[in-house]
Amino acid sequence: MVQTPLRRMRHRLIFVTLVILLASVFLFTYNGRMESSDTRGMLDVMESLYYQGDDLIARTAYYNFPLPDATGRYPLASGQYEPMQLWLAMPLLWLADKVPFLGLAHTVWLFNVGVSAVLCGVLFYYALALGY
Repeated sequence: MVQTPLRRMRHRLIFVTLVILLASVFLFTYNGRMESSDTRGMLDVMESLYYQGDDLIARTAYYNFPLPDATGRYPLASGQYEPMQLWLAMPLLWLADKVPFLGLAHTVWLFNVGVSAVLCGVLFYYALALGY
């Protein structure tokens, strides 16, 4: 099928509409509660990367208590999370750090809203590529 400029423009408009609509639904139902310790640990590692430059779990060490090493001390545990997700959400952490009265956790969690909404648009283009 030949893609005319009008058809491409219509597909782009549908893409933008889908992304905005889905992001709006997510933001309307957004409550900002931590649902799992994995989310808390990931935010902790992201803050450690931003402020200290390491991947240690420092703030929530009480929650994920580290195991003692050979000397009997309790060193901070290293966070084993996907690095790309941490680095892609880092601009939101920077924004929340610079703008007063923006909560770090709530601002960083908006990353999930954006990624999910854009993923819906990508699936729309995938469906077009398959001929639907």
